[in-house]
Amino acid sequence: MLMTDCSAAEKYPADYNIAGVRPVRWKEEESFQDFVSRAFPVSHNTSLDFKGKEHYFTASNLRAHGNVRFVPTDNLVEHLLLDVRRGELRIFHHTSFLKAQLRVSQSKALDYPVSECLKMGVLPPQLLLETLYSLQSILFPPHDEDSAYILERLSRSGRFDRDMGLYEGPVREEPEHLHYKYWGERLSKLYDAAKNPEPTSRLQRWLERNTRDRNALYIGIIALVLNAVFGLFTVALSAVQVWISWRASK
Repeated sequence: MLMTDCSAAEKYPADYNIAGVRPVRWKEEESFQDFVSRAFPVSHNTSLDFKGKEHYFTASNLRAHGNVRFVPTDNLVEHLLLDVRRGELRIFHHTSFLKAQLRVSQSKALDYPVSECLKMGVLPPQLLLETLYSLQSILFPPHDEDSAYILERLSRSGRFDRDMGLYEGPVREEPEHLHYKYWGERLSKLYDAAKNPEPTSRLQRWLERNTRDRNALYIGIIALVLNAVFGLFTVALSAVQVWISWRASK
């Protein structure tokens, strides 16, 4: 009902994780409210501010500079998980679900208590709005033609919700500046991936490793040459001083 896989941990090996995040499971002794709170932890890092950096997160930029492919997931817990080794970004693509949930809770504050939200049969409004924004305002903003084209192709593939491309205006009153309490940490990793992309193929890893080693070798050689030059300069200066002293003694 809430697009959250309560038994995901049972489907994978014990050491399975994506970017350090392990699948969650609803424990027998745990209330559903506690499970939801654990599945969607809130970050208290107030330094997570992406204003002015939005262009780094667009699908076109991530694909061009971060070597990222987009993979659909039906489990909201996996949204924005970046598998660096595979070069895959998991996207919760059911925007029709997000909009429907937001309409139910549109009269409630963004920080409406989780317990009260669950009584209404919805997830926290802040979580829903962040997820919808991350799709339609960050990854696939309508003003970015290249990202819009990527979204169109994903929608046509039949693996992504076609509603992702429907920009119907605000579903509820929008804050002036949305702080990403739920997805901020994952967006930070996306930002790092876009600015400093990891090599994904064996050839790219080999080139990076050898380039790094070669740069270290060049730096070492330059340091040796500079030391030799300074050494010769010191010897020459000492010789000149000795010669001047000898001439003065005459």
